[in-house]
Amino acid sequence: APGIMPAAGDEPGPGKRQVLAVMERVADWQIAHQNQVTHHDLDWTNAALYIGMSELAAISKDAKYGKWLRDIGWKYQWQPNGHMYLADDLAVSQMYLDMYRRTGDKRMLDPTTARTEWVIRHPSASSLLIDYKDYLTLERWSWCDALFMAPPVYAQMSRITGDPKYL
Repeated sequence: APGIMPAAGDEPGPGKRQVLAVMERVADWQIAHQNQVTHHDLDWTNAALYIGMSELAAISKDAKYGKWLRDIGWKYQWQPNGHMYLADDLAVSQMYLDMYRRTGDKRMLDPTTARTEWVIRHPSASSLLIDYKDYLTLERWSWCDALFMAPPVYAQMSRITGDPKYL
């Protein structure tokens, strides 16, 4: 069909600028509708958005994406969500650490440092068996998506501090 195949010398598919423009339109829609989200701002579901938005902020020429993320961070004083061990509650720190690396503002780093240090000094003794009715069984990150939530924070902490204990 006409228009489907690229012309000679053209790269197949949309170019980088077109992809970035779509990403920005999607991000703009998400920001405009964020007040309709029913999960807490620091819930893992929003953390996944912030992690992606942080990647966009790194490549977009529009500073509003980074500002939006910083506003969220400052709203919560860069604190991870409530449970000390729960991987889901640490996921937001991935965005916090990205913001710290871009700005060097230790206030963005300190709460995540405190959380990760505490967990290292107080390892969970709970079982690896999961019972979603028992919070204690969620301390050991034995569900598959926990690997997306907490370990990247510890890897970033090791890279930021140069300390292998986080690994």
